[in-house]
Amino acid sequence: MSTEAQIKSTPSTPTPCNSITSPAEYSLKCLMDIASLIEIGSCKKEVRHIARAVRLTNSLKKKLAEPNLLSAFLDFALSPRSELHNRLSGLLYHQGYDLEMEADSATSAPAKRISRELEIYCYFLMLLFLIDQNRYSEAKAFSSAAVARVKNLSRGACPTAGALASRVYFYYSYVHEILDELAEIRRTGLCNISISYSRISLAEVADRLKLHSRNLLPDFENIVAKAIHDGAINAKIDHANGWLISKETRDIYATAEPQAAFSSRIAFYLNLYNETVRASHFPSDNDTHEKRRSASQVLYGEVLELLEEVRDKYFK
Repeated sequence: MSTEAQIKSTPSTPTPCNSITSPAEYSLKCLMDIASLIEIGSCKKEVRHIARAVRLTNSLKKKLAEPNLLSAFLDFALSPRSELHNRLSGLLYHQGYDLEMEADSATSAPAKRISRELEIYCYFLMLLFLIDQNRYSEAKAFSSAAVARVKNLSRGACPTAGALASRVYFYYSYVHEILDELAEIRRTGLCNISISYSRISLAEVADRLKLHSRNLLPDFENIVAKAIHDGAINAKIDHANGWLISKETRDIYATAEPQAAFSSRIAFYLNLYNETVRASHFPSDNDTHEKRRSASQVLYGEVLELLEEVRDKYFK
């Protein structure tokens, strides 16, 4: 039976199994049904299946704190001993997430062909697990790696992958907010906006950065002013009209920077020349008196031999 035929025969909604008795087995069955739902959405390119999978996952949040449950699901969704399986499974038992880890060619199994939506969903589940376990430092590193991977998987217009990627981005921001590092993310977003737009209203920038407060514009003006003062963005604020105006990048050769760079290079070569001259005129400390005396004696002997040869040849 083809893969498309199998997906068509899979029910579009998770159905409980009567033979399941324990809560752990029921939760695992629900996760398997959610994975099937994601595969259906990926095949049919329908976002509604992905949205339903996310809603069902939210109802299982409290049960996702069990490492054995997630381990069993990873065994179902991914190839055991594959690189991705090893990376994600290592987080369940405090082994850490190694960004540079490579699968051992002797022990790694061939990767199972899964949709990119299901791979993003596995990252999403692991991020929920780390946050629920209050392992925020590991969640920060993992969320950064997850966002980088999601960007690679979500290249091109793919609404089904974007629906899951939005959840990864949300918890990426949430982890940084918990660790009081949300200002770093917002400053990066502010820098990207200032590069993309020559002029944009402060209210729109605040809305894009998801900033909400009672005194929104005054507070956001202070944030932008501090970013300009720190040199994070090259822009100015039009307080009268409420605009953020990016300054045009000037020609660097119209500034004094090329002259300063040339002067530093000339100073380096002059110092190098002076050091070379001093080294040639004055012997180093390692050149001891005994070595110099032995060298002089050898040179004196060679001169005497040369004089004897000249005398024997021309003054017989």
